[in-house]
Amino acid sequence: MKIAITTDSNAGILPTEVEDTNIFVLPMPFLIDGEEYFENINLTQDEFFEKQIAGANISTSQQAYIL
Repeated sequence: MKIAITTDSNAGILPTEVEDTNIFVLPMPFLIDGEEYFENINLTQDEFFEKQIAGANISTSQQAYIL
């Protein structure tokens, strides 16, 4: 029997940290100014933080609403 662990990239685990293991990191999709990105696939963490500091509109499918 094979066992694998999956998590999304919001867990803070980089794909390079789990090489040669049975842990798989699924990239978390998010939107920046209406354009879709995947963490560590088509946007680095540094680029993400640069856009955040610049005031970009960043969201995910998991919206939080404060009443």
